[in-house]
Amino acid sequence: MSTPLGEINASGGLKLVQGKTTAELNYVLAYIKSRENVQNVIVDLCDSFKNFATEFFPQAIIVADKFHVLRLLTPALNRRRKNNRRRKNSVVSA
Repeated sequence: MSTPLGEINASGGLKLVQGKTTAELNYVLAYIKSRENVQNVIVDLCDSFKNFATEFFPQAIIVADKFHVLRLLTPALNRRRKNNRRRKNSVVSA
């Protein structure tokens, strides 16, 4: 498994890191000297990424990426929508 890493204020390029363990991410990101100045880190909802970001960038706000949040919310919203429609149809037919 690979981990894509991007930097907004740098070259804008994307790095691929093999694996997603804390040790692998620490090794690849060791070049960041002033990590306490990093303000925001966007991660998916994987616990290992959240834990790493919290420890490696102590002052940063950890933000869940939009894709993974929507992937979790969409099925729940669809279930609610279908239940509401069923309930409405059963009241109308009664």
